[in-house]
Amino acid sequence: MRNYVYNLRDELKQAELWTKNYLDSDSDNQFPEKIPYMTFFINKDDWARMDKDNHKPKIRVTYHDPNPPEGNKTDYTWDKVQTAWQGTSSIAYPVKNFKIKLPEKYKLKGDKYSLKEKTFCLKADYMDSSHCHNTGTANFIHSTGLLSNYALTPAQSKELNISVAQGYKGLNNLPATDLNGNELIKPKPVELKTRTCIDGHPIALYICLETDESATDENRTPDEREYENPLYWGIYNFNLDKGSTDSFGLTREDDDF
Repeated sequence: MRNYVYNLRDELKQAELWTKNYLDSDSDNQFPEKIPYMTFFINKDDWARMDKDNHKPKIRVTYHDPNPPEGNKTDYTWDKVQTAWQGTSSIAYPVKNFKIKLPEKYKLKGDKYSLKEKTFCLKADYMDSSHCHNTGTANFIHSTGLLSNYALTPAQSKELNISVAQGYKGLNNLPATDLNGNELIKPKPVELKTRTCIDGHPIALYICLETDESATDENRTPDEREYENPLYWGIYNFNLDKGSTDSFGLTREDDDF
């Protein structure tokens, strides 16, 4: 699939098209509450200095999901969330990706289809206005059963309590029982919590910058700090990060990894 935004070599035209796609001037840049949204509450100095390696401020992050999956709440507030830019070449784009580390573990898709993780990635997909080349493609392959005939990873075999050798035969060739002799019901690829590729879903991201008066008052608690009106920052994919080790089976116990 060709990427129209990427193939535009004029950076100003790229920015103009991205703005047309994602910012609605008629609604004062407020995205309708149809998808989950996340908000960064951050000091102006930290926002200006944030980068990938040298300045990773710990900020307050709120998350609202109007239709949370089973096991998740509608609203979360996390303090001391380590936040930084994410990516390599994408760091040069006007709209950055972010890597966040939560103070507690969170299930991206609830109890049924995900494991608890602390580290996540917010992908802007600045060069891909369809948001399908990365997360969309991974979810399509994972959910349609295209992986059924392919070998399971050792971590996925462990999840099903079968041997690695049996897992290498794929989901369509599972044994009748697991290692404990229990009946093994063939799962759909989407039901495997251990992933072979990234997972995520779209959200809207807002930025709230702390007021100058509040920022200079060191005695204020996080709840007492004041912020300017939310600034709509765009559509992002709320993804697993490469640091989401449990979801990818990247543990010290699995020598194959």
